[in-house]
Amino acid sequence: MTATGTTALLRWATYAAVFASGIVFIEPAPTDLLFFVVFGLVALHRESIDLTGFGTMLIASIAIFLLANGLSLMAAETYLKATAYLVVTIYMFVMFAFVAGWIGRHADEGYSLLTRAFCSGALVVGMIGILARFRLMPRSEIFFLGEHALRIKSTFKDPNVFAPYMVAAFMLVLNDAITGRRKILNASVYGIVFLLSILFAFSRGAFFHLAVSLLVYMTALLVFVRDPKITKRLVLGSLIAGTAVTAFGVYALAVTGLDGFLAERLSVQSYDTERFAMQALTLEVSLEHPFGIGPGEWNVSRFPNDPHNVYLRVLAENGLLGAIGWILWCGCCAVTAMSGILRRSEAAPMYAAALAILLGLYAEAMIIDTLHWRHLFFVAGIPLGLGIAERRKTVPA
Repeated sequence: MTATGTTALLRWATYAAVFASGIVFIEPAPTDLLFFVVFGLVALHRESIDLTGFGTMLIASIAIFLLANGLSLMAAETYLKATAYLVVTIYMFVMFAFVAGWIGRHADEGYSLLTRAFCSGALVVGMIGILARFRLMPRSEIFFLGEHALRIKSTFKDPNVFAPYMVAAFMLVLNDAITGRRKILNASVYGIVFLLSILFAFSRGAFFHLAVSLLVYMTALLVFVRDPKITKRLVLGSLIAGTAVTAFGVYALAVTGLDGFLAERLSVQSYDTERFAMQALTLEVSLEHPFGIGPGEWNVSRFPNDPHNVYLRVLAENGLLGAIGWILWCGCCAVTAMSGILRRSEAAPMYAAALAILLGLYAEAMIIDTLHWRHLFFVAGIPLGLGIAERRKTVPA
């Protein structure tokens, strides 16, 4: 195959892999199989990515975290499962590096291809969930969690993962609308589907995530970016969208009769006490095993329930060294996004959207395990890629 043919195939494979990132009810998911095709094509076409922007601190954070995983592997009771879990973790970081390298090499074009593929895939996944909610899909019950069929999960295993995925897609589309990268009507259709999906998933963590992300995004644009055109669009868009979405959401809840369930979900649940007790137990286990109990070992061989806190889970499974590596990696990604905002370049709003999603995910990670969430690593690669692309522009040809 010619170089041109390989490049075209790589673009299509990349689009397909990101587009399919919301179909994850089976393992390995279709997106994972497609990404392995992408990685193979990249090996044949190495100039398609640029990884020159990986700083020492970022590389060190990943190295520390993976080293801690390797050390804790020796304590695993189910060695093969722990090894498989570690392989998945490595795969996530490879995907993170690919996203950064792709945007770094292709700049705005690369950013557009990845984010539009992500949002288009989320639109399909969201429509499946909404149609199932109104019983307009064959076998609608398979797209719900549990026998009561009140919370949609669409093509995910859990509504608590489906909804944050839709939050990320919503923030990316919102940024496209605010910056004029996407027409208002197009963005409105996408946005309504994403918000209804979040609503009908009834995930308290996702509601919290969305609130944090919106607050961070608006603060970044109004306080740091300070572009008059963007500020005007943000203020007017917020008023119009807020009114429309509220009215549409109230109507949708009334039609489905789920307004009472929403109020119930927003209140303290009976199992919340159990979750806090499990987090306390996780901390106790981490103190007893300073090098960790092994990758993914928490609810494979030790305990039936999740810690519902990714930081405590990493601390228990990979030890103090693992927790340091993970927090350092999270911090490096956030700092990269924040530094991009402060430069106030043309890409500043994209940095702001990425930072808003990341900080929302970091906050939600205190009440749920996000370690293997694909869209976390996808979004984390965006600001790094934008930074690489900006540096390429400043280097003389």
